This record gives sequence, structure tokens and C-alpha cells, in this order.
Amino acid sequence: WVVWSEEVEVCPVSTSMQMITVWVRYKASGDTFLCSFVYASNLASERRELWKEMETIGRSVENNPWIIQGDFNVALSTLEHSRSSDSRMDLNAIKDFQDVVENCDMVDLAQVGPSFTWTNCQEENPISKKLDRVMVNSCWISSFPQSYVSFESGGVSDHLRMHTQLRDVPQGNMKPFKFFTHLTNHPRFLEVVARVWKESEPIFHSRSALRKLQEKLKALKFELRGLNRDMYGDLPGRVKQAYEELCA
Repeated sequence: WVVWSEEVEVCPVSTSMQMITVWVRYKASGDTFLCSFVYASNLASERRELWKEMETIGRSVENNPWIIQGDFNVALSTLEHSRSSDSRMDLNAIKDFQDVVENCDMVDLAQVGPSFTWTNCQEENPISKKLDRVMVNSCWISSFPQSYVSFESGGVSDHLRMHTQLRDVPQGNMKPFKFFTHLTNHPRFLEVVARVWKESEPIFHSRSALRKLQEKLKALKFELRGLNRDMYGDLPGRVKQAYEELCA
């Protein structure tokens, strides 16, 4: 199933056991595109029905942006398997997938995050693959050249979650954060770091460890900005004031 916010208008196109396709229109910007959500079968024979459906949509999409995303349950290359030698038994399925991607004129959207999106969660015999992906056609790239997808861990799923961004988020007047080594000499540096680390969710070995670390660093960034302003802020003004006092 598919859910959406009030920011968009959604018009269903087709629904099958493995794919839902809809038209999406953003009310504020007017951006409109075709969007397909995939949850492919584990069986290669059943996935061939999905490949046929993708090719049917590919022939009808014409000059419209099309994005297709989800769990395809097959890699696109033997390199998308943590044990590439084990993937040789899937060569026929991989070739079928490659053919439909080429026939539909699709390419992977620019990606941020881990290369592998699925793990078997077995510490004794770990296996990882790239089963989830976001692909777009050439018209999408022309319409949304800054778009990209982020893969991140979280939740209880053995798959990473995906978040697609159409455009870069405006940063306003906020300057990018820079960590200056002289901050470590601030008398309250260790105190602030320890407090932020204790107040935020603890990190332990899990699929959400990287997300928790990111949240801790994000909270710490705000505090370190304050320390920097406290001791080192407005240096030109302080130098000018010191010079005037010295020359008085």
C-alpha cells in the first residue's frame, strides 16, 4: 500500500501483486511525475511478470519523469553481493533484471549511504546484498537534476529505509559547521561532550547504531557552536577593542 501527505495529489494508474504505480503532483510547486513502488517476489519466475509490467509502463510513459523504487529482491550485478562468488547461481535472474532496466531506459538515482541494503542478520554467516534501489528515466534526470536517495538503517527491518530528495534543502543563512581543534582547549569542552552523550540515546551494536551516532553528533554540533561563540566569537571586534584600549 501507499500513503501520502496533503502536500501532494495522487492519481492511481495501476496496481498488481508486485507494483503500484501512481501519478504524483506537488501542490505548491506543480512538480508532476510518475512513481512506481515495488515489492518483488522472491521467485524469479514471478518477477518476470513484474519485468513485463515495467516494460509496459516504460513504453507508455513518453516524455514524463518516472521514478521506480522499492525492494526488487534481486541484485543488478554480482558486485552487489557481499560474496560475489555466491551470486553466480543468480546470474540468470540478474541478467533478466539488467535487460528490463535497459529496456525501460532506467538508471540508478544518485545515492548516499551504504552500498548494500539488505542483510541476513546472521553473525555467524553474514550476507549482505543490494536488493533495494531507486531508478529513474532520462526525463527525470532533466527535470530533477539535484535529486538523490539516502539509504539509512533504523527500525526492525533487515532492509535499509530509503528517502528520496527532489532538490537540495535551502540552508538559509546558516553557515556549515566546522570543528576547530582549539575548541578542545575550552575549559567546558569535555563537560559539554559528556553531557550531550549521556542525555541522548545510548549506542549499542545494532542496525540503528549509525543513526544514533548521527543524532548525538547533531546535538553536539549545536552545543559546540555555543562554546565557540563564548570564547572565540567576533574576533575582529575583540581585536579592534583591544587595540583601542591599548592605544588609549
